[in-house]
Amino acid sequence: MQLTLDSAVLSRAMSRAKRTVATGDTIPILTTALLEAGDDGLTIVTTDTQAWLRQRLEVQVDGAGRLAADARKLTDLAARLPKGSQIALKAKGSTDLRLTSGRSRFRLLTFDAADFPVEASVGPDRGATLDTAPLLEALDFVAPSMSREETRYYLNGCYLHGSGDRLVVVATDSHSLRKIDLAKPEAAGDFLQGGEASADGVILPRHALSEVCSLFRDQGEVTVTLSEGLARFSAGDLVYTTRLVDGSFPDYARAIPSGEADTVVEVQREAFRNALARIAPFAEVAGDGTRAPIVALRVGEDTVRIAATSTGAEACDEVEAAVEGQGRDIAYNGAYLIAGLDSFKGPRVRITMHGSDGISRIEDPDAGDRLMVLMPRRGGFPETKL
Repeated sequence: MQLTLDSAVLSRAMSRAKRTVATGDTIPILTTALLEAGDDGLTIVTTDTQAWLRQRLEVQVDGAGRLAADARKLTDLAARLPKGSQIALKAKGSTDLRLTSGRSRFRLLTFDAADFPVEASVGPDRGATLDTAPLLEALDFVAPSMSREETRYYLNGCYLHGSGDRLVVVATDSHSLRKIDLAKPEAAGDFLQGGEASADGVILPRHALSEVCSLFRDQGEVTVTLSEGLARFSAGDLVYTTRLVDGSFPDYARAIPSGEADTVVEVQREAFRNALARIAPFAEVAGDGTRAPIVALRVGEDTVRIAATSTGAEACDEVEAAVEGQGRDIAYNGAYLIAGLDSFKGPRVRITMHGSDGISRIEDPDAGDRLMVLMPRRGGFPETKL
């Protein structure tokens, strides 16, 4: 193997690659990057056996070859070379890689490429090319509601399924649920065709969401291909393959309240959000290990009063609101509510409270593509001296 390339190009590629390199006490070969030099340039592959990233760099190759080298050392080296510098890679055999940049010389012991884990193969079972911006916006929207609970591993990701001409993305941790609809391209055919509880849906794991959003944010389109237990995202010279969560996502539609609501509140989103942010630091935190600030709302005829208390502190604020139905007191996880409001874009939000426990739908009244369901917390409206 022999080739030369710009250090910035190698640094950018290795910065992406290191995110799919195994960490901790692991098999040595999983800490490496597979380097494949050939007529079509340099290909870099990394994996932790749950996901694979393949990148192709258009560089002049003077000698073909394959080897596996320490990914983190390559990443650190490329990042520390002077801006605009070139780096030459030369190897004889598969046990020794020499790197040269200006007066700097480096040597890395390498592994035989034959020992590198074989990249998971994704067949052309189901695939579609999607506009990247709305797809990543959908993933960003649902991500805060993904669970971290190990026992219910099937909630540690987001659920994708079809619904007519729409692609639906959902995540829930049982305390909150987020759902967003995307238009499915006409060329997508039967890609993810099915309903809420269809076996045709897939669960994309948590780590894959962050990788897809990071890798493809600058791409105009991304091709998504699904096969048995696998999903592949590709655009340009980037191919990211991940194992899917092996489990059944619950029938989330049952968790979404419907029918006539007891209380409907419409508020200016930014004013409400800012008032909550002022009150939350004064709130008592939940004693269930979440350390969540508990904020209380009192819904009146045309206002929503917000209050919180903690040892030696209390706070209250008030925003104007359009209210339908009965007034009520209700408490929420303040962090969830603020994050939810940040996820909407319109100037207003509608909060629809259902039943005696007040399970709440949060929506943009002017756009029906996204929904958040929030479970209330126990606690009444605190009495303050303010």
